[in-house]
Amino acid sequence: MKIEIAHDTLAKKVYAKADANDKARLRVANVIATNFLIYQENKKLLSREDLAYIQQFEDEIVLSDAEQKFIDVSKKRVWHWTIASIIGIAIVIITLLVFSGSTFRAKEKLRATNTTLTGTNRNLVEAKDSIEQLLNNEYELKERVRKQDNLINKSNAELKEMAQELEILVLELEFKNDELEEAYSEIKGEKEQLDKDKTKLAGALQNKIIENTLAEKKLSNSQKSLKLSREAHLLLNNNNGSPTETQIKKSFQLARAAWDLLPENSQAMDVLNEIKIKKLQQQTKGGFLDSEEPKYTYTQSKIKLIITQLDSKYGKLSTSELKRYYD
Repeated sequence: MKIEIAHDTLAKKVYAKADANDKARLRVANVIATNFLIYQENKKLLSREDLAYIQQFEDEIVLSDAEQKFIDVSKKRVWHWTIASIIGIAIVIITLLVFSGSTFRAKEKLRATNTTLTGTNRNLVEAKDSIEQLLNNEYELKERVRKQDNLINKSNAELKEMAQELEILVLELEFKNDELEEAYSEIKGEKEQLDKDKTKLAGALQNKIIENTLAEKKLSNSQKSLKLSREAHLLLNNNNGSPTETQIKKSFQLARAAWDLLPENSQAMDVLNEIKIKKLQQQTKGGFLDSEEPKYTYTQSKIKLIITQLDSKYGKLSTSELKRYYD
């Protein structure tokens, strides 16, 4: 049964209906809540006894994150105290052992002194034994020094071998570094070439876009020019080929605008030439309104001359008028 204490009134009601175990859980929950409030005021953590008391029901009580953190911090501090206590006890034991050893050696020296004083002969024997022991110790010391020299020599040989292996490793790393630098140079060259190709392709693509734009613009101008020249041709052939002066003027203006948009528009050039014939009684050879195939085609200079001759009389369409025809 999970128990969570919301406030004092609810706690009293729950406590009255709870069995022995539930009451124990409630007491533990109350201890946690009370100590947590104390902790918030003066930062006092739970003691070892408190933690031992709440441990039996800790997993069965619903705690807030702050309360759980409060318990975890208390456990960590108790654990630190336990470790510190163990270390302190160990230091005391070691100190006692060292002191006991020193005392024991002092007593042994005193006993040896007393024994020495008990008899000169025994002291002489012990002195002789001591000298022999010293000689033995000297021999052992020389043997130890010799073994140590052997170890040093062996260590020097091993260090020399390790140094040679390290030199070989350095050479291998330098070789690998040269290979990596060469590979990097190759990759860098390939990247530069790719960048050049990319720039070249981008330029080509931009040129293609410009070409397409110009082509679309040219196509648009061609469509507009053809539309204007057809209107001019219809006006000029109105009333069975006898248009009014107003119709001739409008036909000239439309044909002129069509030729400005597309100088290759033969229909516009024919209309301009026919208007010249009607108004100036002059005929220009060529064109596509003749009954037979023309022997000569129009030139740019001839069309410009026709426009110059009739410009003062008929003029040209305004931008708003042209837009009305385009739409």
